[in-house]
Amino acid sequence: TLIYYESPHRIQALITAALDVFGDRPAALANDLTKMYEQVGRAPLSVLLEQLITKRPRGEYILVIEGNMEVG
Repeated sequence: TLIYYESPHRIQALITAALDVFGDRPAALANDLTKMYEQVGRAPLSVLLEQLITKRPRGEYILVIEGNMEVG
C-alpha cells in the first residue's frame, strides 16, 4: 500500500504517473481531511483521475493506492 500527500496543483500529475507505473489499481482519494466538508472516494485510479478532470481540485489530497495483490 502506498500513501501520498499532495497539493491540488499536482494531484492530477501524480495520479497520471501512478497509472503509468502501477496500472489501474484500486485506490482511495481523500480531500481536506479533518474539515467539515472532507470527502473520500474509492475507485480505480483511472476513475479518480476522470473525476478530478471534471472539477477544479482544491485543498490538500491524500492518495492511497492498493499494494500488489499478486502472489509469487
